[in-house]
Amino acid sequence: MAALDVEKKSFTFTWRIKNYSFCWKRIGECIVSPTFQVLREDTSSWKLKLYPIPKSNFIGCVLLRWGKNSSCYSVGYELSFLSSDHSTLNSFEVSEDAFEGCFRSAPLLVNRDAVLGKERAAFFPRDSFTIQCKIWPLGDSILDKEQCFAESEIEIQRYSSTWTIERFSNLKSGEKLSQTFNSASIKKSPFAFNLCRREVIILLEMNPVDAVPVKSCKCQVFLLDFARKRVKCGTYAFQLHSKEIEKPFVFMLNLTRRDLLENKHRYLPNDVLTLQYEIEFSTGREIVKILEPDSPSASTDMTQILEHDSPSASTDMTQILELDSPRLTA
Repeated sequence: MAALDVEKKSFTFTWRIKNYSFCWKRIGECIVSPTFQVLREDTSSWKLKLYPIPKSNFIGCVLLRWGKNSSCYSVGYELSFLSSDHSTLNSFEVSEDAFEGCFRSAPLLVNRDAVLGKERAAFFPRDSFTIQCKIWPLGDSILDKEQCFAESEIEIQRYSSTWTIERFSNLKSGEKLSQTFNSASIKKSPFAFNLCRREVIILLEMNPVDAVPVKSCKCQVFLLDFARKRVKCGTYAFQLHSKEIEKPFVFMLNLTRRDLLENKHRYLPNDVLTLQYEIEFSTGREIVKILEPDSPSASTDMTQILEHDSPSASTDMTQILELDSPRLTA
């Protein structure tokens, strides 16, 4: 990747997406950055779009310009995916391109596993994904400003509960138990839980209540032993766009009935199984902020809350998906 000329002034747009692992986007949907202006004499708007690439294991990002101004401007630009320590995960640079009217750049790609898979903890330990776009004018165009910071936060709700199941050893294969709540707590529970026995395995069903439009969910389950110490029983994640996932969410505890009965003095004191679960979930709300670094307090100049069930969030991706051969650099 060629370095920018030190005397060449450029505009840098840095966009951070918080809680990215809760992104629920399916093919045809995207996350859109706040709009920004680059050239002083150009009233057009610019933005970045992040989206899943169809029939591949990649995520793409494109630079878009649109507006009523049909004038042609020549600029160079660079798109980069940054890890949490701001090192470059992937990038490409275009030394010169003509932007006339509405324009879409070639996509910058990153492997989905690096962002959402097993490699995620190494690159994004804080679950924040950063995209940086640098644009520099060619010719006599003047920059409107030199940098802008934006943040999109996928809003997360958290819920935890403890479930005490008495006479666990009497639970028959095929039998199902439902967690009950008293009248004071039922309104606080966004999920209903069932416990099922299938021969030696123990299944837990988690079903969102009707009032909770869950898009993405993570659940950690623990067993509380005789000393009230937590024993991990599994971590589970669900994306509602997955064709394989249907409500209720069903997952298997990593302790079998035999494990529990053979260690009943530790796991089943007085034949009581005590489960504790911690849930994080997204309902589709996205908080968007523009941070102006040259403002006196570096405070938020614009905050917008997006409801992704609204029509404006279902962005038409027809043009985005009709891309030429994707550009991927090592």
